Amino acid sequence: MPQRIEYQADAPSLQTGRGRTLQVIIVVTLGLALLVGVITMTRDVTEKLSKLGTASSDNLLWGLAQAEVEYLELIEAIEHTEGSSDENMAPLRQQFDVLYSRIDTLATAPTYAWLRSHTEFRQTLTQIELFLSETIPVIDGTDLELANNIDVLLGRAREVHPAIRSLAVNGLDRLAVAAEAERDAVALVLFRLALVLAALVGLLILISGYLTRMNMLRNREKRQLARTSQRMNMIVGTSLDAVVVADEHWHIIEFNAAAEETFGLSADRAVSMPMGTLLAERHEDGRPMETPPKLVGLGRIRRRGRHADGHIFPCEMSIQSVATDMGRIYVAFMRDISRRQQAELSLRQARDQALAGERAKSEFLALMSHEIRTPLNGLLGNLSLLQDRSMGPQERKLIGNMEVSGKILLQQVNNVLDITRYDSGADVRAAYPVHLPGMVREIMDGQEALASIQGTTLNWRWVGDDVDWIEIDGERLQHVLINLVGNAVKFTRDGTITLELEQTSVDDDQSMLEIRVIDTGVGIPPDKLESIFSDFVTTGELYDRFAGGTGLGLGIVKRFITGLGGTVSVESNLGEGSTFRLRLPVRPIARPAELPIGKEAPAQINVVEPKQILVVEDNTINQQVIGDLLREDGHTVSFASNGKQGVEAAAAEQFDLIFMDISMPEMDGRMATQRIRGSDGPNMSTPIIALTANVLPSEVEQFLKDGLNDVLTKPLNREKVRAMMARHFSGTERANERIDSWEEDDDSEAVLVDLDHLEEMRTVVGGSIVDLFQRFSQEMDDTLGTKLRSGDEPDSLARHMHNMAGSAAIFGATDLVATLQGMERSYQKGEDPGSETLHRVWTDTHAILSDCI
Repeated sequence: MPQRIEYQADAPSLQTGRGRTLQVIIVVTLGLALLVGVITMTRDVTEKLSKLGTASSDNLLWGLAQAEVEYLELIEAIEHTEGSSDENMAPLRQQFDVLYSRIDTLATAPTYAWLRSHTEFRQTLTQIELFLSETIPVIDGTDLELANNIDVLLGRAREVHPAIRSLAVNGLDRLAVAAEAERDAVALVLFRLALVLAALVGLLILISGYLTRMNMLRNREKRQLARTSQRMNMIVGTSLDAVVVADEHWHIIEFNAAAEETFGLSADRAVSMPMGTLLAERHEDGRPMETPPKLVGLGRIRRRGRHADGHIFPCEMSIQSVATDMGRIYVAFMRDISRRQQAELSLRQARDQALAGERAKSEFLALMSHEIRTPLNGLLGNLSLLQDRSMGPQERKLIGNMEVSGKILLQQVNNVLDITRYDSGADVRAAYPVHLPGMVREIMDGQEALASIQGTTLNWRWVGDDVDWIEIDGERLQHVLINLVGNAVKFTRDGTITLELEQTSVDDDQSMLEIRVIDTGVGIPPDKLESIFSDFVTTGELYDRFAGGTGLGLGIVKRFITGLGGTVSVESNLGEGSTFRLRLPVRPIARPAELPIGKEAPAQINVVEPKQILVVEDNTINQQVIGDLLREDGHTVSFASNGKQGVEAAAAEQFDLIFMDISMPEMDGRMATQRIRGSDGPNMSTPIIALTANVLPSEVEQFLKDGLNDVLTKPLNREKVRAMMARHFSGTERANERIDSWEEDDDSEAVLVDLDHLEEMRTVVGGSIVDLFQRFSQEMDDTLGTKLRSGDEPDSLARHMHNMAGSAAIFGATDLVATLQGMERSYQKGEDPGSETLHRVWTDTHAILSDCI
């Protein structure tokens, strides 16, 4: 049979003994407290009786009575003075001073402070002081003045007599009340003293009874604790968790039925074994490890248990220690959690599968949105080109309808892409300076045409102080406002739409901006207000007749405003209109000296009058494109295919401007520029503009030292070329402006081909773009097929990659340009970048360009 613990009865006895000791301490402390109370109250009674035996209030009574006596003497002095000569005024003044001194004593002496605390006494005293203060000018005047005012003085003095009398009577009443209160206090102390004495006697009686019943209580507690111990043993024995009790040496002394089932050991066998036998951990020699005390009191912890048959299972355990008269024991509650861990594993796998599915869905949506948008942009571009051709009204109408449908489809695809990017966390942007009035004005102007068709008036205004510049993610804010104003225009006919801006709170560097979009449209049904910002929610059949939509716009608004740290809400009355309210934290700033790249407002660039221009460029495709761009504006263009030819052409003819490619065979652009500047030819001071697809700030500085005047980066377009011409010929150069270097599209998603740029090149070169693309395709195939395998020197390969990047930029192949530039930098460092990435990017780019061209 297993050993059973028989400490339960003794342990409660120990606890009972401690409890009784505590009770004795409490009783003794209470008795001492009562004794101290008796002594303290006896002394208090003695002091109060001593005070009652003194006549300390006599002085107060005398002072109050004396005030009335001195007042009557003043009246008598005034009456005696009445009708006398002005030489008999001294006694009157003396009597007034005596009364004034008495009243001042009553008003300021600490002895009378408790009387002054009573409102009635204080008001009466104030009335008398007022009389005295008003009389002082008469008393202190000349004898003649005093004699002339003696009747008035007597009348005033008699008027104050009730107050003097009330002062004395009120003071006597207060003194009587105080004396009565003192006597009551003495009586109360005597009563309390009697109570304390009675309590002390009662305590002695209770102590006697307590001592009499102590043995009876002790025996009763023993019986109760024995029954409790029996119940506890029953609970432990029937527990579903394994309960293992060990002594201070960690040897098992109690092993319940659940423990037998969990570990496959009988209680007889388990008793006296080390508790570490139940755990999987072992010493190097195979001996079980003792369960260390540092596991005690840690709550529920997970270890590995060992079954009697040798298999290991996950175990959850909690160990606590208990001090008994047998010494310290350890109680462990243990549970096999194999099934729980299996369930947790299944749950985690299900969660991971769900997350993977969600991730795959988001990636699929992003991919499909992008893949749909790319050919859709090409379709819209071709429709735009078709509209420029001569055709009948019916065909033009059909093409217009196709373009409208395509733009609507593109907007929906963009909405899906925006949601996917935001939800995936990929849409990470930074705040930058934004001219708020300009943004709002641009948005309202953009909606003006559709609003006019609807018969709706648009306006915007500031409420309170306006703000010009703020720091915020302007792209998100613009997207939100376009969505809200666009929705208001769609659902408002023959009405008004107002956009209000207001600063609702301002501190040192942070402000709360509130934007309200208010319309007088059809409104929103009350049952739709709760879900209006959810995805794919529309306002119903009635409103779909006004305007179609997928219900994604307001979902994007909600996401973007939350991302900006703000809130959005809506108020609406059906049939009367709606108000969308945005609250955003912004930082007002001064107008920045320089705006971020890509955030500048477009400037109107005038075309300069025709010039004689030399283009030094080894890439024939680039020659054709820049030539077409310049000739389109009426300029005369000459070409040179390398730096050496460029120097010779510059020495032979006067040009107004020279475009100089940097990387060319035989002689590069920098060397050619130095030769032209160092000669005494006709172009030694002609502006020379560097053409390059990739340039670093440090290289720009070196270009200027070589004699180049400016830098024009590829890909070239009409605006860049015209802006460069304007900088050097129209006299309208903007301060500190530099033509933007080519950068990857500001959109956060990768773009293989800039279709807008491609369409512009198509407009510039016309049908020749097909021939240019075929030549470029052949050059790229040659590059991948032979050039990269030719074993040429890295410098030669770097120049070739530079030329190919310039050609790729012509077609807006942004990803291909970046890849070629990266390979150029690798070859310049003497590294081999490989051709796998270039082959993949060119394959994708070629497919898109083939479809678009």
